[in-house]
Order: sequence, then structure tokens, then C-alpha cells
Amino acid sequence: MDLRYTYDTEQRYRYQEIITKVPKQEKSVCVREVDNGIILPAIPDSKLYWGMGGVVSDNKIIQESIVPGAFGGKYEYDEDSLEFNDEVILFSGVMPLHWGHFIIDYLSRLWDVSQYEMHKIAYIPWLYGSNIDGNIKTCLDYLGITDRLVPIIKPTRFRKVIVAAPAMSFAWEFDSEKFQSVVNKIKKKLYLMLRVWGCKK
Repeated sequence: MDLRYTYDTEQRYRYQEIITKVPKQEKSVCVREVDNGIILPAIPDSKLYWGMGGVVSDNKIIQESIVPGAFGGKYEYDEDSLEFNDEVILFSGVMPLHWGHFIIDYLSRLWDVSQYEMHKIAYIPWLYGSNIDGNIKTCLDYLGITDRLVPIIKPTRFRKVIVAAPAMSFAWEFDSEKFQSVVNKIKKKLYLMLRVWGCKK
């Protein structure tokens, strides 16, 4: 691990130890279809960086919708005041406005978007600001999904929620093929743009 561009902190050495000692593991991920699924927006929680929230079914949190140790969990909501949306929607998780976490915890859920091009994509805004701009917006534009994104700011029930499990977890568990499919889609867009601008490979 190259440390030249990192701050000299205890955390970087801890991360270096983890990244070198923890073996990389391949896994196979899939989507889970949740009929009458409820998406809960993030609310603060003292033990979780990005708060509680996620997809709920039968009064239980869907494990594929959380980020262990950082986001997710069921909390009390008023069943009678739930907004209902009679649509099938993709759930893309919490969107942290931090480039590294965006790549690992958000992009890694977008491997299935090409299979559901007709559907909108629900996401949970970050607790500490939800203005999507800069590199994050550019990346979403390259994926061609910016105009399909729907922020969840109050508990909402959908006819069906399609939850994609993340293709990367903790930077050492991967479904390499699925995560690479997201990267390849971005690279393809960039390549086409370079061709239009007259640039060479």
C-alpha cells in the first residue's frame, strides 16, 4: 500500500495492516426483490456514522440494504402515515458524500442498473448534507442514472423494492465481475467522450 499521499496518522497504519493482512475474498452477490418494501430514510444514531435506516419488510430490516457498522437499522415509524408509491424501484443504498466511501459503499450496489433501465433508483441522502455535485455527480452522469435518482427523505412504501447486495464490502470482500461491470460502464462512457473530443487512447 502506497502511503505517500496519506496523512501520517494512526488510522493509516491500522488500515495498512488490515489491507495487507486480511485475505481478499471472492463472493457472489445477487438482488433481493421485496414486495411492499418500506424504505426508511437516515436518522442519527450515536453508534453509526450514517445513522439508522434502510429497507424494511415484515417489520425487519433487509440485511442487504445496510452498511455494517456504519449505516442501517429499523426504527419506529407511523404505519398509518406512510407514503405509498405504486412503483417498482431499485434501492441503491445510502449515498455518502465522501469519494472513497462513495466508491466502496455506493457504486458497488449499481452493478444491476442495466437490467432495470426502466425503473427509478431510490437512494438515502447522507445525514450531513445531500447536495450531489463535483466528482460524485460526474460519476453518476457517466453511469447515466442521475435523472433516475429519487432521494428518500421520509418513510415510503413501494409496490416492490429491488435491493442489490454490494459487490464490495470493507475493501476486501468482492464480487469482482459485478463490481468491474460498474467500472467498465464508466470507462466506456469516458472512452466515447474522448473519441468525440478527438483524443487518442
